[in-house]
Amino acid sequence: MSWMKFVVLKQLRSRTTRKSICFILFGILLVSSIWWSEKRENRIYKQGLKNRCVEPVRHFVFIRTHKTGSTTVRSVIRNIVLKNQLSTLHIGDGKFKCHHSTPFIGGYPGPVNFRFISCDGVETISEHHRFNASEMQHHMPADTRYFTILRNPWSQFQSSYNYYKTSLNKLVSNVQCRSMPIKYVTNGTEINVLAFLRKSEKLLNKTVPWYFRFKNSQAHDLGLDPMMEDEEEINKKILELDSQIDSVLISEHMDESMILLKNLLCAKLDDLVYQNGKTKNYEHFSLSHSDWKTFQRHNKVDIALYDYFYKKFKNDVEAFGLDNMEKETLKLRKMIKNVTSAPPRKDQHSSSKQKFKKWSKIGKLSTAEDIASRIRLPKKKAVKMAKYMMSYSGHCYELIS
Repeated sequence: MSWMKFVVLKQLRSRTTRKSICFILFGILLVSSIWWSEKRENRIYKQGLKNRCVEPVRHFVFIRTHKTGSTTVRSVIRNIVLKNQLSTLHIGDGKFKCHHSTPFIGGYPGPVNFRFISCDGVETISEHHRFNASEMQHHMPADTRYFTILRNPWSQFQSSYNYYKTSLNKLVSNVQCRSMPIKYVTNGTEINVLAFLRKSEKLLNKTVPWYFRFKNSQAHDLGLDPMMEDEEEINKKILELDSQIDSVLISEHMDESMILLKNLLCAKLDDLVYQNGKTKNYEHFSLSHSDWKTFQRHNKVDIALYDYFYKKFKNDVEAFGLDNMEKETLKLRKMIKNVTSAPPRKDQHSSSKQKFKKWSKIGKLSTAEDIASRIRLPKKKAVKMAKYMMSYSGHCYELIS
């Protein structure tokens, strides 16, 4: 009996050992399979980028949002446009092929309308407009790539308040629209951004001229209704927007955004070199718990929009490869540093004066005739554009006849 027990125990042990070995081998095979699969996917991803980037992309639309770093991105786009001789829209006179309403495109703040763009064969757009997916898809080439940039909503809100309260109002204070809705909310008194937020929540609605500058501004520029309240509707619209655009850059991660943009537009790294703008010197405020609740109610759509696309941006960076991203951003930063440390060009000294003259000239555009002559629209079409702008701006364009 003892001998039989020994044999049985030996067999059991051998079976257990065999099972253990099988499990170990299975685990090794599984890990190897996953490793090779990831390596293959990474190779396919890189190969896909290589195949996709045979030549620079010629058709793209940058949906500019206000006070988000979009001017920096536009400066990079201009490098690409000039280098590849692309047809684009400009604020300008005869030396440009394409013209549009100053200072926005297609009847802003209304959704972009190509009836008010005096140009055929547009390949790229990078000026301010309000995104309208159906209009864009109808008039732009089928292979057009769409992208935008978002910023932390509270940072964007503070930046906007400082900008519209000071710089812009000084340049074109004779135009009523420029001072709205700050003038309406503050009633001409000097208040800080926290007090402005509290008043804005109570006062801003669609009847107030340019209310959207401080009510889900980024969502407005992307074509969403800034007055949305229902969370289910907001999420539905964000998903719909996600299906219409190819990439969303994040202002707080500008260098990483530039690398993703390079792949999207099949650009070269030296195309992406930009100069950091001057840091605006204004007082920044942190939100208390009660003010944060106010801001959440007042800018619900912008917060949901930023949270959604920030997560997607992080996923895009991971898909690109963290090591690859670190190498690429390091190269870009070195190139930017070299440009920044170089002595300024002679033409850079007069840039601020030129900007002042440009805005001063725009400030004098007060009639449909002015708009028509500026963008070469027939008088009747210019009047229609003026009415179109008025219908979305709270009728602060009443100076336009």
